[in-house]
Amino acid sequence: MSLFTEEINNWQDWTQVYRSINAFTLLSQEILLRHSLPIAQLELLMAGTNAVFRAGEYVVKIYAPYQSGKDQTPDMNTEIYASTRAVELGVHLPEIVGCGYIQDKYRFGYIITRFIDGKSFEDIYHTLSAELKLNFGRRLRQYTDRLNTPCEAFNNLDIFSDEYSNFCSFPDSFILERQSYKATHQYTPNVFIHADIFSDNVIVDGSGEIYLIDYADALLAPVCVEHALFVLDLFHFDKLLMQGYFGTVDVDEMVEMVLSGALLLGENIIMEYFDNPCDITTLDCLRSAIRSRIING
Repeated sequence: MSLFTEEINNWQDWTQVYRSINAFTLLSQEILLRHSLPIAQLELLMAGTNAVFRAGEYVVKIYAPYQSGKDQTPDMNTEIYASTRAVELGVHLPEIVGCGYIQDKYRFGYIITRFIDGKSFEDIYHTLSAELKLNFGRRLRQYTDRLNTPCEAFNNLDIFSDEYSNFCSFPDSFILERQSYKATHQYTPNVFIHADIFSDNVIVDGSGEIYLIDYADALLAPVCVEHALFVLDLFHFDKLLMQGYFGTVDVDEMVEMVLSGALLLGENIIMEYFDNPCDITTLDCLRSAIRSRIING
């Protein structure tokens, strides 16, 4: 008899079940037992595309099987490699205590990590004083400077490929400008980037220690991609956080850094973080929008 009894025939099936504690309880218990870990009541944790549950002192992350239409095995392999590398570099993150595959109704990949008892950056952001924001930015930079270094290839993602990102909702003229910019801009050499350090993936524990979690989206890319994500997503153009992380940077330099990174990230980042994205019809329009947010917050 299968431990997991739901039907998964496409991605919609998976999105309807991956947050279900009932659907994954027996499977998670078997995974824990295989690693001689105690069974505990499951609690749903924030998750993007995979099933993530707290089980006492541990977190069980179960990846979508290939029957979902999006085989998550590469993401799992990336997370294991990237997490191991981060630990070796002295970055704080939850320890992986087990990983592997379990053949049930479907073949599921999984990772077990220790649970970090803390709050997400989103939860504490509005409690931070000016001094704490500056300090947070400085400390985060210490960690990411270790991560954002040359690294061997560890997955097949190509940040410059339109398969990774596109702007198909934007006017043809914008698309052509973007292609020309990508072809002529002097991007720095690729380094390791986390690529998903947003507020829920930054955990601060009771002692103030910072933990960076969820490395499944890591890839090799110019560091401006990581930095643009911080400005747009994690920092939301907060001047004190940006000052703590980047130090004193010329506005023009900051604008071009965010622009060059955003053009590799894809249209969703523009749609989400700028008002009236339909008015952004040229790269100069995007530059102006970025400049306005950097100056005005």
